[in-house]
Amino acid sequence: MKHIFSLLLASSLLASSHAQNLIKNGFGEEGSSAGFPGSAFDGSSFAIGNGSFRYDQAYYGAVGGDVIPLEEGRRYIYSFYLKSNDSSIPARNYVFLWQYDIDGAVINGWDTYFVGGTTTVLASDLNDGDSEVHLQDASAWIDSPTDYVRAIKFWDYTNSLGYTYPPETFTRNHYYAKRPSGIRGLWEQGSGLSVSQNKIALIEPWGGGFKPAGTAVSQNSAGGHFYLKTSYEVPSEWTYYEYVIEPSYFRAGTAFFRPGWLMNYPTPGSSTSLSGVRLEAIPAIPELNVASGNVGIGTTSPANKLDVNGTIRAKEVIVETGWADHVFAPDYQLASLSEVAAHISEKGHLPGIPSAAEIEDNGLSLAASQTLMMEKIEELTLHAIEQQKLIEQKNAEMESVLRRLESLESKLQ
Repeated sequence: MKHIFSLLLASSLLASSHAQNLIKNGFGEEGSSAGFPGSAFDGSSFAIGNGSFRYDQAYYGAVGGDVIPLEEGRRYIYSFYLKSNDSSIPARNYVFLWQYDIDGAVINGWDTYFVGGTTTVLASDLNDGDSEVHLQDASAWIDSPTDYVRAIKFWDYTNSLGYTYPPETFTRNHYYAKRPSGIRGLWEQGSGLSVSQNKIALIEPWGGGFKPAGTAVSQNSAGGHFYLKTSYEVPSEWTYYEYVIEPSYFRAGTAFFRPGWLMNYPTPGSSTSLSGVRLEAIPAIPELNVASGNVGIGTTSPANKLDVNGTIRAKEVIVETGWADHVFAPDYQLASLSEVAAHISEKGHLPGIPSAAEIEDNGLSLAASQTLMMEKIEELTLHAIEQQKLIEQKNAEMESVLRRLESLESKLQ
C-alpha cells in the first residue's frame, strides 16, 4: 500500500482530527453516505476511519454536502484518500471548490472575470430603449469574435445586506444580447464598437434598467466555475492527497464554499472511492504549519524539513557535517598567495567560496559555509607557517651577516 507513513500518521491523529474537521462524516463516522451525495457508502474498504464513499458515475461532480462559511484571510488544509476500483479502466479526477456569495448563490467566472485595462465609467445615463452605450474611455476595449466578450460588466452589484462591491471585484450585473440564434454579444463584430468615439451601438435596444452616468463598467470575460482544479490519474491503491488552500483561491464575494471532485473523468465505466476527507482551517500566517512532511514557522509552504521565516535565537546549534582537515594532507595542492590574488582580481571573491550573487540566489548553507571557512583558515595557517619559516631563515641569514661585519670591524681596528 502506498503512502504507508501518511496512513499511520493520519490514524494516530484520527481522534483529534474529528474535532477540527470541517467536513461532517468525512471519515464515515455516521456509517452512511450522508454529506456525500451520489455516492454509495462502503464500510468494508477505506484508507482511514469507518468507511469510504464509492462513485460509479462518469463525469460526476461530487460536491460535498457541507457548506463551509469562509473566514476572511484564512487558509485551509484540504486532504483525502482516493482509490480507483478498476485498474483496467483508468480515470482522471479534478478537485475543486464550489463558491457561494452571502445570499447562497453560486459564484462563477462570469461574476468576476473581465478584460484587463478596460475599466471605465458611463459617460452618460443609460436608459431602457437606448440604442447606444457611451463610455468615458473605450481605448482598451476590443472587438472580440467571442460573443460573451462583446458584453458589458457593470460594477454596481449590491447584495441582500446592502453592500455594493467595488469595481473589479464581484458583480452579477453583466449583460448580453439574447437572441434565438444563440448569439449573445451586445454589439455586432466589426461595426458595433467605436473606440475612437467611445461608444457601442447595441444589437437590441437596452433593457437592463437605468444606469446613471459615472457607473463603473468593464468589458466582460468569463472562466470556469471553480478555482482549485488539478487533473490526476487515480491509482488502484489508496493514495493520499493534500492541498493548502490560500485566501487568493476564493473569488471576490465568496462567503461560503463546498469542496468537491469531478470523478471518473473522462472514461465511462470507471469507479473511484473516497476516504478520510478532511478540511481544517489554519491561520493566514500560522505560527507553525505542517505540510507534506515539512514544518514551517511563519510560512505556509515549507519546502524543507524546517523552514523559518524569521530570526532564530538559540543557546547552541549542532550541525553534523564534514570538515576541512584534508588541507593538512601531504598531497593537498595549496594555492600560492599570488594565485589567490589573481583569482580575487578576476572573480572578486576567494577561491572555492560562493559569490555574493550565488548567496543572494541560493542562500547560505550553514554546514557548507563553516566547512569552507575552516578550509580557508587552515590554508591561511599553512601560509603563516611558511611565512614564519621564511622569516626565521631570513633572520638566521641576517645574524650571519652581522657576525661577519663585526669580525671585519675588529680586524680593521
